[in-house]
Parts: sequence; structure tokens; C-alpha cells
Amino acid sequence: MLASLGVAAVLVIACWLVLARLGSPRGRAAPPDALGELARPAMVNLVLRNCTPGAAAYHATILDLAARGFLTVSNDQGDLLVTLAQALPGAPGLTDYERQVLSDMRARLADTGAAPFAALAEACAVDVRGTWDPFENKLIAEARDRGICRPLLPDTARTVLLVFAGTAAIAAVTVLVAWPHRLGALDGPVWTPLIAVIVFWFGLGQMEDEDRLTATGRALATAWKREQAGLAAAGPACDDAVPASLQRRAFAVAAGITGAAPGSPMPGVPGPGRRRGARRLRAARPERKQRPGDAWSSFSGTWRLVKTGPGEGTGMGAGVAMLAGAVWLGVIAYALDLGVGAGPLPLIPLAAAVVLAAGGVRRLIRLSALPDRATFDSQVVARWEQEIDSESGSSKSADGYISVDDGQRGWTFSGDAAYNRVALGDLVRVTVNPRSRKLIELTVTGRPRRPPVTPDRL
Repeated sequence: MLASLGVAAVLVIACWLVLARLGSPRGRAAPPDALGELARPAMVNLVLRNCTPGAAAYHATILDLAARGFLTVSNDQGDLLVTLAQALPGAPGLTDYERQVLSDMRARLADTGAAPFAALAEACAVDVRGTWDPFENKLIAEARDRGICRPLLPDTARTVLLVFAGTAAIAAVTVLVAWPHRLGALDGPVWTPLIAVIVFWFGLGQMEDEDRLTATGRALATAWKREQAGLAAAGPACDDAVPASLQRRAFAVAAGITGAAPGSPMPGVPGPGRRRGARRLRAARPERKQRPGDAWSSFSGTWRLVKTGPGEGTGMGAGVAMLAGAVWLGVIAYALDLGVGAGPLPLIPLAAAVVLAAGGVRRLIRLSALPDRATFDSQVVARWEQEIDSESGSSKSADGYISVDDGQRGWTFSGDAAYNRVALGDLVRVTVNPRSRKLIELTVTGRPRRPPVTPDRL
């Protein structure tokens, strides 16, 4: 049985490799003089990361739009202050993913008119489903249209034939290997092929969502690996906001040059200090199920970082539980006193009971002073998902979370009902129970003004 399983594992892996290699016909690389036309900062990040772009692609696109005149930037305490600008006459058209980024910028800048670069760039990390996922899908679609990447398993008749041929080969070979070692009619000759085929098709499902570089994509990646050293040696201009410097900095951010992102000067390069409260932007691919520790908010009229805030708590129930625990410890101390007599041993649970009772009483008094309902206006500053165990514990599902800023602090609420109703930057009126921080009601009162970006508007 073990020998047949080992053979099956080798066959499955070999079939995956063959499908990845032969799933679509090979192509020729674009001529060197045509690679420059394909090299936009986001595309550079995509090819350098083997068709898995990171957040740096989104950050670099913002800088690229500024270099091309769609945004205006100025230096502000070591960071860049970004504002909207009217596109220059004759400016080249934008791709779908660039239009989306520009639309995101207009929505983020609708109320304040200007924002630090970090506040705009972090939108893809604090709202992965609403901002990053559409951007990544459009970027990959553009890369496919330009012949830079292709699906690992394209939907072609050739792929279908290869899949069925691989399935038949795995089943046949595993049966032949397992048959001499059979102990019963339903032993290895039946289960080994079945297990191997299931694993093979499960892997195909994972491969369907993957892309790989074409010959043109590999040529572009090779060219930009040579450019990385030059960008790292020269360093992007930290104090220069002219288009040429912004363009160079956009490519440096896309290429992963350390310190290239605004707000994080390169090591050894003199420049003004970083904005207070600013932090280094993450260039990795944003994760939908990663909770942001803090997020940028413009609800108070100026951009600032706010903590996403604690989630729903137990409220006064925790105070009651603490008092119950104190009583239980008191009973234990009394039982020890009866069993061993006077001594230091009964004093240990007794002291713990006193401390627990004091904490419970304090919590009940503090929460009792709060109203059981409060309503306030706020702004959605982050959206993410977290895995939760099912009631049976046999599976996991994702639950949506949002964080809102009331102008003083952040509140976090869970539940798909709220998550699916709001978008990043929405103004909302929420009703909560301050004692437990539980959301009672949520109403959207305003949405970011996001005018469509079409070729006619450019």
C-alpha cells in the first residue's frame, strides 16, 4: 500500500509539472524595442514577482499617475502630499487598472482635497476586497492582453485532453502497482487510484487560479532585474516632485528598492524627518484576512492614523463572571482551611478571590455608569475578514469586520450584514451598546464621491 501511494505521489506531481509546461503552446518574446512600451510600474512589479503583484504595484501606480499629470504632489515633512489635478491635454489614455486607482484617489480626496501619500496607498491594504482585489484582477487581465502572462491552465481543448490523459495514466499505473500487493478485493487496487485522482484534481483546482510569465514576460523581467541595481545605486529623489523624478521613483517602488516609498527615505540619503505617526508601507501582497492595527481617517477634517479599536466584548457579563469566580475561590479557601487548618495555603486562593472580586465590582460600577445605547456619526476606515470555526468545529468560514472612526477613537464591528453594506470611506451613523461594544444598527449617510474615470474625461 505504501509503495503504491509513493508511486501515485510521484505520478501526480509529474502530471502537474507536465500540464504546467505543456498546457499552452510556447510563444516568442517581443522584440527588445517593444519591451519599453510594456513597462509600466505596475507591470514591472508583476513580472518581477512572477505574476503575483504586491501592494507596491498599487503604490507605484499612484506615483506614475502623478508623474503623468493626473495627480499633483508636493513635499510635506518627508512625505508626499497628494491632490487631484486636471489631466494634461494630449495625455495618453489609461488602462482599466489605472482608471480604478485614479477613481480610488478621487474618492479618498473628495472631502479633504489633499492627503498624505501613505493614506492613499494604504487603501489597498485596509480594504482588500473592495480595493485590492479589483485592481489585481484588472492588472492581470491587462498583462494577459499584452502577452506578458498567461493562465497556468488555459481553457483550451489541449488542456482538457492533457488533464484526462494524466488522470487515466495515474489511475492505470497505480492500479498496476497496487494489484500484486492486494490483500482483499477492496484494498490498494481500489483506494490508491481513487486517492491519487482526487489529489490530482484538487491540485488542478488550485492551478486554475495561477498565472505564469510568457516569453515576453520573462524577457521584461530579465531586463528589469538589470535595472534594479541601477535604481538602488542612484536612489529616487526624495525632495524632487518633478515628473521625471516621480517616474523614476514609481519604478523604484515597483522594483522593491528599499526606502523608495514616500515617507521612508533610503538609508544614507539625507532628507527631512518622517511625518509623526507615519509608518513604512508594506510592499507585500495584501491579505484579505489580515486585520490592520490602525488605518487612516479623514473624518475629523484632517488625515490621521487611528487604532481600529477593540471588537465586541462581554460587557457586564464579564464582571458577573469575575464575581462568580471570586466566590468559587473563596469556597476553595474555606475548604483548605477546614482540611489543613490555619496556615499560608488557604491564604493564596483567598487573596486571589479578593483581587478578582475587586476587579469584578470595579467593572460593574464602570459599565453601569454607561448608557445601554449610544448613537454617533463615523467613517469606515477599514474592512477585512477573519476565519471563524463552525459550531461543530469541522470547518471554517470567513466573517466580515469593519472599523469606524468617530473622530476620537476606532470601533470594530463584526458580521457580514455590516461588512457587505459599506465601502471604505463611507459615512455611517451607528447605534451601539457601549457596555458591550455590540453593534445595534448601522445606516449609511454618505458615500465617497467617485466620478467615473472614462477616456472621455481624460
